Amino acid sequence: MKYTTVSTSPKKVSAVGLGTMRFSPEVAVNKDGTRNVEKTQAEVDAILSSAVEQGITLIDTSDIYGRGRSEELIGGFLKTHGHLRDSLFIETKTGMHDAEDGKWFDLSKEHILEAADASLRRLGTDYIDCLMLHRPDQLFDPEEVAEAFDELYHAGKVLTFGVSNFVPNQIELIRRAADQPIALCQMQLSIVHALMIEQRLFTNKHNDMAVDRDLDVLDYCRLNGIRMEAWSILQAHHPWGYASFIGDPEYAELNAVMNRIAEKYGTNPHAVAAAWIMRHPAGIIPMAGTTNPAHLASTLECVDFELTRPEWYELFLAVGDRYL
Repeated sequence: MKYTTVSTSPKKVSAVGLGTMRFSPEVAVNKDGTRNVEKTQAEVDAILSSAVEQGITLIDTSDIYGRGRSEELIGGFLKTHGHLRDSLFIETKTGMHDAEDGKWFDLSKEHILEAADASLRRLGTDYIDCLMLHRPDQLFDPEEVAEAFDELYHAGKVLTFGVSNFVPNQIELIRRAADQPIALCQMQLSIVHALMIEQRLFTNKHNDMAVDRDLDVLDYCRLNGIRMEAWSILQAHHPWGYASFIGDPEYAELNAVMNRIAEKYGTNPHAVAAAWIMRHPAGIIPMAGTTNPAHLASTLECVDFELTRPEWYELFLAVGDRYL
């Protein structure tokens, strides 16, 4: 495993993280119309143990994953593996309300404080390494967010803070109000979902790819020392839901290129897809969202090689509907 740094945290943060959304029942529908079932504590213990054995220290979750169930399962693991806590960088997210009484976003001071305490209880830990705001609440007051961050930090409950799916001006509003820095920004990124990169390649062209959909969040984070994480690193969108683009006949050209490059490096397409993200000089951390220890091991081979510049662009262009 390779390691990187995150803001003021003294911990070694693995260059690949483990996403835990699939520990609890998924929202996305599979091609056959089914949904993944909740993992048992034993299954979660197996994947987390495998992740740690392979050098992963970054564990990502959210209070909305299974309405807290993902955090509870991680907490169950920590209860029997407490000696690992100080070596793990555990991040969780809040701000999305999804319950029987409705759905909305809430980044009020009251909610952030209550949500952090609830996450701590479910995780069974004294502190959260990073608390992230899951999505931008259009009614959020940056001063309230700053006050919540300060209270949590000075109480020792949260060590660093981050955002997920925010654009630069929304991040800047919080940065200017808060004493605590924004350490992490999590955005969707993969070879097939590379809007953050596409729009800079096609700047000032009569092409839909030139449309700026995130206000240049990637370079904004680089300029301000904010480490980026990538979620859904293998995900493609279909009319029936979401699935991996690995082996998908709709991405036949991309898979042919990935297979050829994988053979060259003695690895597999999962690792190639993650290595494509890691090749970017921003030092983006790909989040592996698998619950299969064998699949995780395959993906983690991405740290054993580095794509050449021609290979990176060949993969980018193999998606289709792109040109240089």
